[in-house]
Amino acid sequence: MRNKGFTLIELLVVISIIALLSSVALSSLNAARAKGRYATIIRQMKEIQTASHGYYTDTGSHAADTGPGGAPAFVPAYLRSWPTPPCGAGWTYDWDNWTSSNGFVGVHLHNTTLGAQYKLCTDTTSACSASSVQDILTVAQRSITCQ
Repeated sequence: MRNKGFTLIELLVVISIIALLSSVALSSLNAARAKGRYATIIRQMKEIQTASHGYYTDTGSHAADTGPGGAPAFVPAYLRSWPTPPCGAGWTYDWDNWTSSNGFVGVHLHNTTLGAQYKLCTDTTSACSASSVQDILTVAQRSITCQ
């Protein structure tokens, strides 16, 4: 009489195939999340840039430098609220106005442990290259892993 059921080998093969497929799916999911995070950061930084341009047009000067997480003078008149990056705890945007030192005016994606990680220049006439931080628009894979 033949047993009706699966052998141990058959079960192991099926389980290993399921594990392989789920690891591929998880890898794709993480890549999609990183790309989504990048898109959100770009959108938020460009909103800050647009608000700072409006402030500059109306006042003739850039908003003063604030510490990481601090909202500059153009909030809330030109930007409803200071955004929070989609990176979790320890990450914030930092508005910088270094016109008196090296000419950089813009926003940094800042980590409390690592410091400034990415930048987006606001004043295109200033020395944007004065900041040695990588420009957010030049990130190769168009994805960011917040570590």
